[in-house]
Amino acid sequence: MLNLLMVGLFACQEKEDTGTEETSEPSVEEVDDLSWIDSSALPAGSNPCREPVRILVDWIVDGDTFFGQINGVEGSEAKEKIRIIGVNSPELSSDDCYAQEAKNFLIRQISNKWVWLTFDGECYDQFDRTLAYVHLGTNEQDFVERQILLGGYAFAFPFDDTDTFENEFAADEVTAEANGAGGWSECGW
Repeated sequence: MLNLLMVGLFACQEKEDTGTEETSEPSVEEVDDLSWIDSSALPAGSNPCREPVRILVDWIVDGDTFFGQINGVEGSEAKEKIRIIGVNSPELSSDDCYAQEAKNFLIRQISNKWVWLTFDGECYDQFDRTLAYVHLGTNEQDFVERQILLGGYAFAFPFDDTDTFENEFAADEVTAEANGAGGWSECGW
């Protein structure tokens, strides 16, 4: 009986507070891989240069560029450098106003997450980056470009042969400016 009371006593003791909160990033297995999405339901260009592809985002360069692993495959040959179509964020290398905030936003939205990429008429730019639209789902609010623009983290920026959503992106930029979102109020763009 005494042994059961001792076990109960120790079980009820509170864990010592070390002053550090235990947090852990979800493992790749715990992150929604978006494989349930029907890729034909995702917005894409009218004449895409490539079929939609899922990619696991592993490194954010800045507010409009990142690296990812196609289908989560490890290895440098499976990595792609993605330039997000339709937006142009402030440049970190030029120390532009709101550049770090734009990068941080993209980190919060897609870092270590699966995303779908869809394409338009051109697949690569002059720097050999893959040009893609980025999606977290099939709803309008899951279109990453629209989140970036409406948050005031970038300007609308159509590329040659990748202008399918030019009007939507321009309207999002106007809305962000009118609302004083992000860089529109912080930097006076």
